[in-house]
Amino acid sequence: MERPDRVPLRYWPAQWAGGLRRTVESLFPAEVSPLIRALLTGDKTRLSDADYGALQRAGLAHTVAVSGLHISFLVWVAVQLLGRNRRRTALLALPLLAFYALAVGGSPSVVRAVVMQGLLLLAPLLGRETDDKFLSHVLDQINDRQAVAQVTDAFRMVYTPFHGTGYQQIPYVLEQLGIRYLHCVPEQMVIDGTFPTVKSPNPETPESFALAQKLAKEVDAQLILGSDPDADRVAIQVKDRKGDYVQISGNQTGVLLLDYLIGAKRRAGTLPAGEPGGPQVSGDHPAGPGGGRGQWGAVIQHLHRL
Repeated sequence: MERPDRVPLRYWPAQWAGGLRRTVESLFPAEVSPLIRALLTGDKTRLSDADYGALQRAGLAHTVAVSGLHISFLVWVAVQLLGRNRRRTALLALPLLAFYALAVGGSPSVVRAVVMQGLLLLAPLLGRETDDKFLSHVLDQINDRQAVAQVTDAFRMVYTPFHGTGYQQIPYVLEQLGIRYLHCVPEQMVIDGTFPTVKSPNPETPESFALAQKLAKEVDAQLILGSDPDADRVAIQVKDRKGDYVQISGNQTGVLLLDYLIGAKRRAGTLPAGEPGGPQVSGDHPAGPGGGRGQWGAVIQHLHRL
């Protein structure tokens, strides 16, 4: 097969990624290069099961799956190199992010992170009115303000963005929702791609909530919310009967959200008659189970007992 004189433009990202992998292999020892490749490009094909297992046990497996952490770091590097001119940084960093996303395979997590960081970079170019329209649509998704109003006088909540992009919009939305006592972790309300206050900014790692838990104990908060650097994933911790804060898994959060949404539709009278599974979902009270039946009801009651 004849080698073309010029590589077509659409193959440039793949060519760059291949060159980067070869450079890593030439610069690092054989026992280290697979990890460096995985960290830079998400390519885990040469990472041994033992090494990957060790990363999982340490809560660091996300570092070899290119996502928000990598994209946030790239943006931070771009800001340091290009200066604080937001317009210039946005115009130059956006093509860089798109190129990197293509080079590492364009997985959903990478595309999602690039979109979120791209919106953040574009914000100075689009103007405040764009934020207002977006937030208006977000607030339109509220299903039952009364559920919050019933507990707002006693409910206390802690939020941390882990030095990421959620530091501005998420507290605003929570306050508009009616959360009266919202306490944000001050040390982590500053965007910083080096994430100086945590070993890992991954909200799925319970250890990342150390500062948030400290603040929560000081203000006697019932719930902690943390968002990852590009604010497209969150994790929740709740105060149990012993006064400790325990992490709610993604599956548990999904069950509670579904229970709330169905309950909100019931209270509003918009739940269709004969909804599949409807009779098994817990009842109307927003802060506790109402006697759901079967396995579903048992799951709901267990979560509320935390």
